[in-house]
Parts: sequence; C-alpha cells; structure tokens
Amino acid sequence: IDLMVPDKTLSISEGCLVVPGWASCYKDGSWSGAILKAVAKKYKFSLETPWKDMTKKARDIVMYGIGDDKVNVRFTSSAGNTNTWEVNFEGVIESCRRRYNEWSTESQKVAYEEFMTVLPCEECHGQRLKATSLGVTINDKNIAEIGTHQQLMELKGEYYRLRENQFHL
Repeated sequence: IDLMVPDKTLSISEGCLVVPGWASCYKDGSWSGAILKAVAKKYKFSLETPWKDMTKKARDIVMYGIGDDKVNVRFTSSAGNTNTWEVNFEGVIESCRRRYNEWSTESQKVAYEEFMTVLPCEECHGQRLKATSLGVTINDKNIAEIGTHQQLMELKGEYYRLRENQFHL
C-alpha cells in the first residue's frame, strides 16, 4: 500500500493513488474516479480527506473493495452521454492484480511491478514445500536444505574434478 499511496498527506481527490489505472482518478471524466465517488457516497467517506486521516474502514474499502456489494456509478463520457451502471468495486489492489495477470506484454506488466513487493511465504519461508514435507528431517536438515546442500556438494565435486584434469594435461 505504501508504494501505491506514497504521500499520505494527499487525499484521493488530490491524487494520492499513483498506481496505473487509478492515478488519474482525481481527474474529471475518469472512470476510476466515478467508481470511487460512488463508493465514497455509499460508504459515507470523503475523497477530500487526506489518506492519513481517512478511517481504516474507508482505506480498506478503497484498497480491498466492497465484496459482493454493488454501487451505482454515474459516468458522463467525453461525448457528453451520461449513463448509470451497477458496478462491483473489487478494490485497487485486486484491480491491479487482475490487470497485471491479464496483460499480455512485459512492458505493460512492468508498470504494475513497480508497485509489487516479493515476500517469502510465511509458512514455508520461500522453500516452496508444505509444512509436512519440511517437517521431515535428516540430521536436523529438511528436504529443502538437503537438496540445496546436495547441489552445492555436486558443484564442489565438479570443481575438484575440473581442477585435477587441468593439472593432468
């Protein structure tokens, strides 16, 4: 969230959201802005309030959405046509995740990657195995540690074989 809202002294209407798809939500004629206006109206919070002063509930709604609930979004197109749509607001984070996964080119994905942080899994700590698999140990080493250790030993053996061959030329 800190990457998506770097300046928490700004409000949404002042442009505190900097992530693609939402960075222009404060501009007139913005679809994302129309959605946020409808959400703010229904859930009774102001887009004029600085991010740091918004309630946790309001910030959570903006970032994580409104579940299965829907809002009526009134939008006027650049041609001047006004319509109202019933919209489910998924939240800024899920919107970015979905768009990232739907984009087909790397350049489009790179724009979203600036707002992502890679964190190791809290359960396996990045070892990519289930807790039950990691619970089996040999000499106090789990399968991930043994696999890594074995790979290092193979490299060490290969190094010594290459070194011996060099001296036998």
